[in-house]
Formats: sequence, C-alpha cells, structure tokens
Amino acid sequence: MDLRESPETQAFRAEVAEFVAARLPPDIRAKVLGFLRIERDDYVRWQRILNERGWGAPGWPREHGGTGWDARQRTVFEEECFLAGAPRQMPFGLSMVGPVLQAFGSPQQQKRFLPRILTMEDWWCQGYSEPGAGSDLASLTTRAERRDDIYIVSGQKTWTSFAHWANWIFCLVRTRTAGKPQEGISFLLIDMTTPGVRVKPIRTLDEVRTSTRCFWMTWPFRWPISSGKRTGVGPLPSSCSATSERRSQESACASGSWHGSKDVAGVSRSAAGRSSRIQVP
Repeated sequence: MDLRESPETQAFRAEVAEFVAARLPPDIRAKVLGFLRIERDDYVRWQRILNERGWGAPGWPREHGGTGWDARQRTVFEEECFLAGAPRQMPFGLSMVGPVLQAFGSPQQQKRFLPRILTMEDWWCQGYSEPGAGSDLASLTTRAERRDDIYIVSGQKTWTSFAHWANWIFCLVRTRTAGKPQEGISFLLIDMTTPGVRVKPIRTLDEVRTSTRCFWMTWPFRWPISSGKRTGVGPLPSSCSATSERRSQESACASGSWHGSKDVAGVSRSAAGRSSRIQVP
C-alpha cells in the first residue's frame, strides 16, 4: 500500500495551511496553544471565518452549503487546523443535528436551520442523557405529550455540554409508553430561550462550566409541523448510517430515524396568542 500523498493532496494541504496561518486570529491561536479557556465568541469567530471561505462544513455536501470534500481532504483539513492552533468546530450543529436535518428534515426546516448552523447564529446542544438514562436510551423519562399543535414537555437532561451557550437543543423525549420502550422515543428541536427551560451548571474539577443540567417545567411548546406522523425512533436504514459515519464520527444519525415522514418534529417558543420568533410551516 502506497501511503504517500498525491500531488493534489499536497497542494490541498498547502492551501489549507496557508489559509489558516493567514486568517486564524492570533488571540485565538494563543489560547489554543496555551491551553487557555476558549470562549463562545472564539468558536463563533473562527467558524464564520471558515464559512466565509466556503469551509464552514467540511462534512456536508455542496447542495447544503458544505465543501463536498472526501475523507482524505477532511483529514488534511483537520490536521492542518490542529497543527496551527485552531479551535475545533463545534460538532452539535455540524456533525449531529445538521446531517439529520439533511436526511429527514423538510425543505422548510433545512432552509431555516442549516444556514444558521454554518454561521453559528444558532448554537446547538444535545439533550440525550438523563440522571437515570445514559447509553440506555430505553430508560428515558423526559416526556412530550402532544396536544393539538403543541407538545407539553417535562423532565430533565444532564451532561448537556455547552447548554449555557446554546439557543437550540435537539432532544430525545418519550412520546409513547405502550409497546417496546425503545420505540416510544421522538426527536424534538427545542428553542432554549422558551420560558420554562432552566439550565444549571455542573461544576467540574477544572472549574470550567461546560456540562449542565437542563429542566423542562411542563411548558407548552408549539409544534409547527402541519401534517404527517413524526414520532417514534427506530433502526436507521443502512444507507443513512453509512453516510453519516462518513460525514462525522459524532453524527447524530446513530440515534434513529423518523417513520412516516421526512420531517423532524420542531418546536419553538410560544405563549398564548403570541407567534413564535420563528415560523416553520
């Protein structure tokens, strides 16, 4: 096996290295190489610099604003960013919920959410683990009860990394209790600024607040999807699983698929008589 890089790969590596050396802000580089705390604004600034260059989503296809790179190009890009002292790109939007929206989201949802992931106008966090449910998702107790066009969500998530910085969360919730517990789980997109959502820090030894606990205080969330069945998580088709694995090792596609529709259930801020700050048909 010849492991030497092709001339094309060498040229691409040089292009990436030159760009990162020229555009990575010195203060961010100093923090990364000095093992100092990286703030929210640092991640956002670097993501927007990459996005301006067209490199905001190395694992996405071009039709959704990504680079369309192959595995070798993505590896080269990550290596050169690491060597130059660039912060990592946050995976929650790019590698987790983004591929799910591309595979299962409606055109309206893709138009609403995907561009804001690229610019980090939306910072996403992941609501999977609970005090009594980690890898065993069948033990989930956070509930979402559908009433007409809203969900009533109540429960708690834990180890929710960067939830104190996030304004959206993709969340696994229990929408059905009958049958196998693994089949009564649904995937919701929840606006973190909604009244009734509380975030509390988990203090770790290094005193860096990256993990949090999130609470839902039985609050109504408007369900802006107009028709079709969008609840129930089941085994992924092999094609989706393989595609997501190629895009990122951290892809959220491993969490399941949505039966009966290609829409992901989205929820947003609501109050009696007031419209949400986003509208997704």
